[in-house]
Amino acid sequence: MTDTITSPLDILRGSFDAQDLDRLVIKERIKSRFLTTSRFLRLEAALKAASENLLLRLDDTKPLGPGNRSEGRIVLLVGETGAGKSSTLHRLLDRHPAYRGYADPDKPNRAAISLKIKAPCTFVAMGRQTLAATGYPITGKLEKHAVWQRVFDRLPLLGTTLLHFDEMPNVILTANEPDRVDIQNTLKSLVTDANWPVTVIVSGLPLTTAFIEQAVEDKRRTIPVAFEPLVTPGDCEMLTALARDLVAIAHLTLAPRPQTTIMPRLIHAASYQLGSAIMLLQHAVDQALIERTTDLGIAEFAAAYAILSGCGPAANPFLAPDWRAIDCSRLFASDTLPRPSDETLPIPKPHKPRRAYK
Repeated sequence: MTDTITSPLDILRGSFDAQDLDRLVIKERIKSRFLTTSRFLRLEAALKAASENLLLRLDDTKPLGPGNRSEGRIVLLVGETGAGKSSTLHRLLDRHPAYRGYADPDKPNRAAISLKIKAPCTFVAMGRQTLAATGYPITGKLEKHAVWQRVFDRLPLLGTTLLHFDEMPNVILTANEPDRVDIQNTLKSLVTDANWPVTVIVSGLPLTTAFIEQAVEDKRRTIPVAFEPLVTPGDCEMLTALARDLVAIAHLTLAPRPQTTIMPRLIHAASYQLGSAIMLLQHAVDQALIERTTDLGIAEFAAAYAILSGCGPAANPFLAPDWRAIDCSRLFASDTLPRPSDETLPIPKPHKPRRAYK
């Protein structure tokens, strides 16, 4: 008799009842649904413009190849936390004919390489992370020039035409000044390499913009794309369209007049960031499925917000009359008072060193 090894995920799945498993299937469909927004279209246009540069010949009488290629471009994607930068970019790359399958864990399409910079980080650590993302086994200590030279060598071997650095503030906020200069010069070198220029996408918080601007040579090669905060009532129609799409997948009905009764509160609850608004909307739909109701209304949004924030009714923007006064960045709030400033936060007293026992 052969022992059967069961996956831990199979064991976990076995702890759910049939109704929960059916709900998980609907959740997967909801999460995989993508709304083509103006932000997506702007990013798509920027990537296309950058890609076109890789196909331009310096001398149109000679074939495209080493020494006869135009420079690449840096696409700078900035937005606040929760703006939906990473999810939008990953959807775009996964739908792109040249990069489809780039995130496949078993056999990735190395034409595009995306890595999230881990903090804390230095220039050499960023190089090692990039090299690892190319599939190169790193052993032992390597000097920074050797690390990055291997990166440059591997990109043409793999056929990589796009390199994405996500969470760039994780390195620029901790790196010393020489490292910052090295990073700026490396970004320039990646897009200007005479033999194999690539498109470089840099994404992160808005402070990343100042980092790119500091290097004039990087700035003039950059195509900037900003994911601005949501506005009311302008973006309420877009979110209403998405909500109708999701409730149809879940076989629910959307409450009347959502564009004026729910969406302004949803935008405020999401701190005016699209990615956070979509996540909250998805949780509200799931809450309706859990409660086995046929309608998606303000009560389901309030329940979802309470779960995600831990806040009480007075600090819940879907329940409070004066919902615009609520600071939705708080957790476990029970009132509408604003978050205390850093100056008013209590400063913990240092612990006295323990006396050593003899």
